[in-house]
Amino acid sequence: MSELLDIRDEKGQLTGEAMVRPEVHRTERWHGIALVWVYNSQGQILLQRRAAHLNAFPDKWDVTVSGHLAAGETPTQAAMREVVEEIGLHVNAEELEEAGTIANEYPLVYGKQHREFDYMFTAQADVTIDSLRLQVAEVLEMHWISVDDFERDLADPVNGQHYSTRDPKIYRVIIDKIRQLKSAA
Repeated sequence: MSELLDIRDEKGQLTGEAMVRPEVHRTERWHGIALVWVYNSQGQILLQRRAAHLNAFPDKWDVTVSGHLAAGETPTQAAMREVVEEIGLHVNAEELEEAGTIANEYPLVYGKQHREFDYMFTAQADVTIDSLRLQVAEVLEMHWISVDDFERDLADPVNGQHYSTRDPKIYRVIIDKIRQLKSAA
């Protein structure tokens, strides 16, 4: 059975409707996504390379963890659930730092427009790649990258092609947020 998602209007407000995930995508309805950017005490960001069969950003480097908000689920609940599901890391609500919400639209591989509200979080964790349990159906591999190298890659026309085509504002918010958190530490 497909997961049920809450439908949102173009301003991000819940409409009171819920639909199964494939129908949400087929009808190009707005819905919620939790994005969790894990960083370490050296200020490096943990990125995942998405599985090649996925409908959004296949075989691209992307946010540490992303996932749909299930019907009735808060962004924080979805963020904690997805971190465990995708990489086997446990974080609690107090470890998640809210980084903002951005409306984001992009084409899926089969041509439909994906319309999501990205609820962004950061979480600090000094973990090794080997200690993570990857959800092999969705995550090919993980790697740490410095904020400076990440920013440089995104700006480079060649290296930038290896990353998801999320709204550039998302990357700017996260890069600035992690720099701010690292300097405050």
